[in-house]
Amino acid sequence: MARMKVGLIGLGVMGRNHLRVLATLPDAEIVAISDPVDAARDAALAVAPSATAYIDAAELLNHPGLEAVIIAAPTRFHAALVIRAIERKIPILVEKPLAADSAEALDLVARATAAGAIVQVGHVERFNPAVTRLFDQMGGSAGEALYAIEAMRESPLPERISDVGVVRDLMVHDIDLACAIAGSSPLSVTAVAGSRLIEGREDFAEALFTFAGGAVARIRASWLAPAKRRQLLVTTSAGAYDVSLLQRTVSFTSADPNSSAMLDGFAPVQPGRTADLPAARQEPLALELSAFLAAARGEAKPAVSIHDGARAVILADAVLESARGGGVPVRPNLEAIAAV
Repeated sequence: MARMKVGLIGLGVMGRNHLRVLATLPDAEIVAISDPVDAARDAALAVAPSATAYIDAAELLNHPGLEAVIIAAPTRFHAALVIRAIERKIPILVEKPLAADSAEALDLVARATAAGAIVQVGHVERFNPAVTRLFDQMGGSAGEALYAIEAMRESPLPERISDVGVVRDLMVHDIDLACAIAGSSPLSVTAVAGSRLIEGREDFAEALFTFAGGAVARIRASWLAPAKRRQLLVTTSAGAYDVSLLQRTVSFTSADPNSSAMLDGFAPVQPGRTADLPAARQEPLALELSAFLAAARGEAKPAVSIHDGARAVILADAVLESARGGGVPVRPNLEAIAAV
C-alpha cells in the first residue's frame, strides 16, 4: 500500500500528539507541517525530518502532492482552514470542536456537502477501546432500552486553551458520545455554568439532555478539579455499564429480575452480578487516524461525520444558551443540519 502524503496544521498539544502517532503509521507519510511558532516547527522536523515546514497554514494546503490534511489549530481558525481544504479537494480531519459556533458549523456542512468533501471530525473518544466495547455489548443485547447516561470530565485549568470555554473544550466530547450511545439527538437541553478561575469563559458546566422515549444524559465538565477524571455510566434495562475513559476499562452489572431485597424495609434493591468486559489495549488516536486514512483513500466513510461534528457544536451552543438564561430549557435547532 502506498503511503498517503499527509500535512499537519497546528503543533500545540493535540497537534504534537497527531505528529507522534502519524510517525508510527505505515500507511502515512508526513510531508508538511505548519505552525507560526519557530520552536514548534523545529521540534516537529526532528520527528519528521523530510517534511516541509510552513509558517502560513494556507501555504501548506498548496504543498505539491498533498493527499490529506489534519487541522489541529486553535478552534477560531477551524472554519477558514476547512473551507480552504474543501476548495482544494483535500480530505480533512479537523479536531473537535468542528467550529467556533453553530453558524460556522452549518456553513461548513453546506460547503462540504455541496463539494462532496471528505471531512472527519476529531471526536477521539469514539475510538476509545472501552467505548467500542460498550457499543459492541449494547449492540448485541436485543431489546436493551437506554435509561440514562452520566458523564463526568474534569481536569485542572489548561494553559493551552485560550479561545473556548470548558463546554466546547471538554463537554463536547461527552455530548458526542451521548448522542452516539442513544443513537439519536436530544430534544431539549437544560444547563448551568459559571466561571471561578477565569473571566469571559465558563470553567465549569453541568447539563441535562432529554431524548425521545424518556432517556436522559447528565454531563458535567470542569476545569476546577485538581486531577484529571473521565468517567461514563450508562444505565439500561439490562443493567449498568461503568466506563473509565482514562483507564480504558468497562464493567457491567446486570439487572437480575430474580434477585431482589429490601433496604431498611423500604427500597427494593436488585444487586445483580458485575463482570469486567475485556477491551483492546490500543491507542484511540492511532485508531482515529487509521480510520481517517481509510476514508481519505475512499475505502470507508468518515467515522465521525461533519454532520456529527456540527450536531455537537449546536448542542454545546444550546448548553451555553440555557446557562445564560439561568437554566431555562432550550430546544436545539438540529433540524438546521438536515436543511443545508
